[in-house]
Amino acid sequence: GALPTERQEQAMEELRRIPDALRQGQELEAKAKELAQRYADVDRVIAVGNGQNYVTALEIALKFKEAVLLAGEGLETEEAFHGPIASLNPSTLVIAASCPGPSYQKAKDYCVAASMIGSKVLSVSPEPYDLPGVDRLTVPMDGISEVFSNSVLVYPLYMLAYYSALVRGNMPDAFRVGDEAF
Repeated sequence: GALPTERQEQAMEELRRIPDALRQGQELEAKAKELAQRYADVDRVIAVGNGQNYVTALEIALKFKEAVLLAGEGLETEEAFHGPIASLNPSTLVIAASCPGPSYQKAKDYCVAASMIGSKVLSVSPEPYDLPGVDRLTVPMDGISEVFSNSVLVYPLYMLAYYSALVRGNMPDAFRVGDEAF
């Protein structure tokens, strides 16, 4: 059935806030550049997320594959715990996209585990986890719930992928133009 009118109005108000959140997110460019330098030696990216941010994880893994030319995998956090966690190592970057809500604790637990294993870990959230060994990227998204969070959280991660490509000497918009095989 249709959403009640009150819920429809609330959803529309959240949607109207997204452009402002994206403009505020532009302020994260310097942090994205800094993190790209910090992660210049990783050879693989595992992006995790739950609910709406499972989509964020898939999208960021794709950007790291196509622009940075790194192996990247997007996983639902619970799935990442069962099997793939055994492949983490110090040359793996784990990116956890999360937002306060039902899946927030699960992503936090994965960050703790990945950090203990020795992977580089980045928490991307309006309230990133304050954990030892975990880098934080605080994404402004006032008044935007977990339901719409992926459209805002993905933006600074695009910047991270872009600058990660540049750090490695890749032209992120060229998709290997000039490479004879392509």
